[in-house]
Parts: sequence; structure tokens; C-alpha cells
Amino acid sequence: MDSSLMLLALASCVFTAHAAVHEETLFYSCSESGDGQVQLHWDGDQITYADFKKQHAVWTAPLLKDLETAILSWFFHLALDSRTRCEFYLDRAVRLDNSSMTLKAPAVVIYPMDEAETGKNNTIYCHIRNFYPPSNNVTWTRNGIRVTEGVNLSNPYPQTDGTFNQLASFSFQPQSDDVVECSVQHQALSRPLITAWTLPMKPARSAAAWVCLSLGLLCIALGVIIFIISAKESL
Repeated sequence: MDSSLMLLALASCVFTAHAAVHEETLFYSCSESGDGQVQLHWDGDQITYADFKKQHAVWTAPLLKDLETAILSWFFHLALDSRTRCEFYLDRAVRLDNSSMTLKAPAVVIYPMDEAETGKNNTIYCHIRNFYPPSNNVTWTRNGIRVTEGVNLSNPYPQTDGTFNQLASFSFQPQSDDVVECSVQHQALSRPLITAWTLPMKPARSAAAWVCLSLGLLCIALGVIIFIISAKESL
């Protein structure tokens, strides 16, 4: 049996210099298999997590570099304490309840960061949602060929219902005939869940549209000619 316990802590801070309220959320989870995660989110986005194998914290928010030094100075110590606390309560929970959370297959949504244009740098996101347990294998293909450059995968981050979300991304320069696929493997799925993205085709102008445009230009030209003739006659 693999039981898990997730504990959440919330803290809001007011920065009077910017007259703004920010929310910091600490997520920590553990399981009987030994997997443990501790993450810190800022206004809903992950900014750091604890890598217990390498024994340090990893910063994941390049846009908040000004906070990195201050937060990393204490976060990993907090993560160690949080993991110990989680394992203590997990042991008590397992003794009281021998049931485990049901497997839940992920749902996937794929979308670009910006409006996609041929030959311009862009990032395609594969948002993997509401799955349990927190373990996925994500691969990307471009026109049927697996790609490894420009890909990134966040740590699974917990939701209040016990499921997890995860964000995968692929950065590249799309071409008009590209077919990009995000493939997600999870133990609740009998086969990989594949979601495709293609560059949206710009709608071609119809014959009627060209006729209307031509008539419009003709009307403008006739109007200019009539105006010039009228101006000469009035002289």
C-alpha cells in the first residue's frame, strides 16, 4: 500500500513600498515509498523546491532573481523540517487508515505562450492536470521525431484535493507544416496520452472579399476624380 499525506501552509506578506499583497504557499508531501516533496510558491507560481538527493534548494523563478538569495538562505532547512514533520504524521495516518488514494489519470491541455508565427521563437506548454500519484513520463516529438533540446518539465505540484499538476514546455521556432506532440505516460493510463499542436493557418481571403475590396478602391478613386472635376468647375 502507498499512502500519502499532504500538508499546506499559507502566508501573506504586504510590501508597503509597492502597495501590493503577495501570497507565499508552502507545499510539502511524503509517501511510504520514500518520495517527498517540498515546494514554495509565490502568488500561485513555484519559485523553489528542495532537491533532497543533492541536498540543496533549486530556484525556478528567473523573473524573481532579486528574491533568490534571501529565500534560499533558509528554505532548505525549512524543507528538511517539513519532510520530518510530514513523515511523522504519515506514520500516524497509516496506522489509523489502511486505505490509499485511488489512481487518477491526468488531463492534458496544450497551448502556445504567444500567438504563434512561422520562424519566430515560441514556447508550447503541455499542462498536465489532476493526476495521482505524482509521477509522469513526458516526451515531445516534432513531426514524428523525438526532441530533447528546448524541453523543460516542472516538478509535480499538489492541489488541495490531493491530486497534482505539472507543466511541460518545448521552446522552438515553429514552421508552417510543424506537428508538435506532447506524450504523457502515467500508471493510471493504459496507453500514453498524446496531445498535438499545429501552427494555426491564417484564413485566406475569399473571392467575395477581394471583389468587395476592389469595389471599395474603385469607389474611392471615383470620388477623388469627381472632387477634382467639381473643384475645377467652381474656379
